[in-house]
Amino acid sequence: MEVTLSNDFKTKFANFLTTDKQKILDLINHITQHGFDGLTGRNKSSDEVPTAQSLTLSHQRIYPTLHQNSR
Repeated sequence: MEVTLSNDFKTKFANFLTTDKQKILDLINHITQHGFDGLTGRNKSSDEVPTAQSLTLSHQRIYPTLHQNSR
């Protein structure tokens, strides 16, 4: 799976705390290598996820785009 970050997110990312940046980079690395398989924490079935997928960090809403690689 490919993760693409918007320019707006990249600008905001530069100002995040180092610990937040590392968590985001770890997530991106995991998604890129394994997709959503094996994620730790509370994972829900897709029918429980709101249609407007967003991630809230440091009280700011960001919208990373995930692309499924064709295989």
